[in-house]
Amino acid sequence: MRKPLATLPRVAQELLGILGLVLFAAPTNLIITPPEILRVAIGCAICLVAVLYMPSVRRIFETRPMRKVGQISYSVYLVHLPILLLITPLVINANTPWQNLAAVLITVIPLSLLGGELGHRLIEKPTIRLGRWCSGWIRSKQGP
Repeated sequence: MRKPLATLPRVAQELLGILGLVLFAAPTNLIITPPEILRVAIGCAICLVAVLYMPSVRRIFETRPMRKVGQISYSVYLVHLPILLLITPLVINANTPWQNLAAVLITVIPLSLLGGELGHRLIEKPTIRLGRWCSGWIRSKQGP
């Protein structure tokens, strides 16, 4: 299958990926309006296309740190909103939305990654091991 986006110059590929991230993560109000939903959806779509069809962008997501984020992503998903809701009121006080976004990202992202790592190690992995043990035990009781 021909991938026309892969033929773009590397700089254009990276700029398209950055555009997707900006559209996706630009500061917004907590009240989401249809135009904001559309902006975020377009940003997500651009990011997905960039990762799937642009080798220079895909390489970023194939690095060891990004693979680690992929391993803990479910736990990060579970802990990020409570952390966001607890931390945001404490760090929002700047004059511009961009300063507020920076303050939130500097605090919420590391805390969410830490919480995700802890959740992955302390809950996910033991639960997966328990599930495998249970399914093996059930199979052994059923016989051939």
